[in-house]
Formats: sequence, structure tokens, C-alpha cells
Amino acid sequence: MIIQIAWRNIWRNKLRSSVVIIAVTLGLIGGIFSDALMMGMSTTRVESAINNEISDIQIHNPAFLENSEAQFIVPKADEIIAYISSLPNVEGISSRFKIIGMASTSESGVGANIVGIDPVEEMKTTKVYTKLDSLSNFFEANKKNSIVIGQKLAEKLKVKIRSKIVLTFQDKDGHLVGGAFRVVGIFKTSNSMFDEGNVFVQRKDLARLSGYNATATNEIAIRLNNHDLAHPLAIELSEKYSNLSIRPWKEISPDMAMMTDFMGQVMYIFLIIILLALGFGIVNTMLMVVLERVKELGMLMAIGMNKAKVFLMIMVETIMLSLTGGFIGMIISAILVAYYNTVGINLTSVAKGMETFGFSAWVYPEIEVSFYIVLSILVILTGIFSSIYPARKAIKLNPADAVRTD
Repeated sequence: MIIQIAWRNIWRNKLRSSVVIIAVTLGLIGGIFSDALMMGMSTTRVESAINNEISDIQIHNPAFLENSEAQFIVPKADEIIAYISSLPNVEGISSRFKIIGMASTSESGVGANIVGIDPVEEMKTTKVYTKLDSLSNFFEANKKNSIVIGQKLAEKLKVKIRSKIVLTFQDKDGHLVGGAFRVVGIFKTSNSMFDEGNVFVQRKDLARLSGYNATATNEIAIRLNNHDLAHPLAIELSEKYSNLSIRPWKEISPDMAMMTDFMGQVMYIFLIIILLALGFGIVNTMLMVVLERVKELGMLMAIGMNKAKVFLMIMVETIMLSLTGGFIGMIISAILVAYYNTVGINLTSVAKGMETFGFSAWVYPEIEVSFYIVLSILVILTGIFSSIYPARKAIKLNPADAVRTD
């Protein structure tokens, strides 16, 4: 009975109720879509970093992480790789040999992380090979002294496909050595710093020039079919290989882990602020409703409706008003998020700045279903808290005075 009366009361003044519902709807659409946009940017950054830069898990000799010197190799790397390859949920594993050196041309020179890889292994572990321009290949011809570089570095060194680059670095004995490499591929990821600072060569070429064994490995990268499994697997492997440093992606890149956790908290903080602002608007509206219906409320109490029912009626009106706007807002937001999650949002006008921080110029908003459940509870709570003051105002009316109000 109370619910029916409350619903009818809402629509006695259609304009005012519609304005409140529209305000709640627009507020939620703006809040939800903004949160979905932030979460989409965060997820895209994490996916890009794992797919192109760091993989899910990395294994190193602890001394290599302290000094970044090529001599600190992973002992018995072949045995470790064979064991990990047999584990479930492992999609790919790549052994790498990394040396810090200089990439130079007649035009310029720049410090670079030289990564010696097995192309077949690397294609199962990272997706850099999918980021090549149309004229490139990822060591398909298997030619001696070929190199794949980032677009940012290519622009800095002023090179293109088939240009030559001289790599200079220290060999096993500490002597400065170098070799000329021909560019066979140019890639472009969403992280311009990664593109500028890393070059890929075949591991056998790098080992030959540096004097190390052709199978020397100072980094093992592991790709899983589920990023959430990285942490438990890293713990398991750390127990088995306690002499090695085994880190999941959240430890390799703690800034991304922090960003992911922070975004989840910001989403709710942002929406709570919006709902608080909307709550004051609802309080104002319901207070006007009570003041306009002083005589009516006085008559209801005079003929026997107790204060508890009057309080409940005002509260139900407020909650229903909030829920109506909230429901419409969530439906429209879900449709918008689903649409743009498919087609994406093009931010190429600010791509240069975004790529400096590793973010893609294409953003795909996303939001979890659980978010809408929590939001529904927050909307109900907003309605409840917004109704308390107007409802208290209503039950404080004196029936005898209220019925004489014009």
C-alpha cells in the first residue's frame, strides 16, 4: 500500500520528478562512463606491457638485476625452460640474452638495451612481431646480423628498412666490440620509451660477437594464458629455484600494479562524490515536496496514519525516485560501455603524450558486472540518507496546525 501511494505521489508533479530523475541519470552516466574509461586505459596499459614488454613472469640471476651485466647468466636455463614448458597454463617461454650497448649510425647514436632472442620462442611469448610496419619482418629470412628496432629509435637514428646500424658493447672479456646489423623490421608499440630503448637481434649473432656460448641466457620470459596466475606460479617456481630471482609482472612493474589497484579505488570514490552531490539535490526536492504537502500530511496524521508510516512513505518516495534515475542511468551506461568497448575511442589527437607514458591512443572502456551491483546498493543508500531530513520534517508537523495551512 505504502509503495503504491509513494509511486503515485512521485508523479503528482511530473516536471519536478522528471528533473530529479534526469539529474540522477546523467550524473550516473557521466560517473560510470568516466570510470569505465579510466579502467579501460589501465587494462589496455597492463595488457600492452605484458604482451610487448615484460611478459607475465621473468627469471634472472639475482646479480643480473643488481648490475645488468651480461655475465650473470641463468644456470641450467635449458632444464628450467623444459620444466616450465611442461606446466599447465604456460603459453610460451623465451630465453633471452641481454646486453646494454650503443646503437649508432652516421647520423646519431643512442644507448640501447640489446636483446638477443630466438624468434620462434619470442613469437610465442610477446607480440612485438604483430607491431611491425608493412615492409618489415621478424627475422623470417633468418639472415645473419639482422635487427628489429622501434619506430621511435628509427626516427632518432634516421634509418629505415635495409639501413645499417652499428651495435657497440662489451664482450665476455670486457673488451669493446661492435657489429654492423641490417634493419629488417621496425615496430611501434603504445610505449614510445620502450620503442626507443630496445632493439632485438638473434641470440646466436649476439653470442658470437660477445664471445658467450650460443645458449647463454640471462633472462627467461614466461607467458601465461591468465595474468592472474602469474603471482602463484612465481611463488611455486621460487620455492623450486630458490637461487634465482623469479618475479611476476606486478613485481617487475610495480607502477602498473599500483595503477590497477588505485583505479579500482578511484572508481568508487568518484561515484560516491557524484552520488553525494546528487543526494543534496534530492534532499532539496523532497523537502519542497514535504512543504507543499503540509496540509495533506496533516490530514493523513489526523485520520490515523501514524508517524512511522508517514516517515516510511517519504523515505520510499525518495528511494524510488533515486532508483528510477539510477536504473535508467545504469542501463544507458551499460549500453554505451558495451558499444565503445567494441569500437574503441580514438584519442590520436593526444597520442604522442599518451605514448610517452605507455598508454595506447585507442581506449576501450570496460567495467565489471560487480561494479553495477555495488552501485545499486550505493544508489539505495543515497536514497535512504537523502530521505531522512525531509521525512523527519514531515513527522514533526502538528496535525492540528497542518490542516489549517493554506
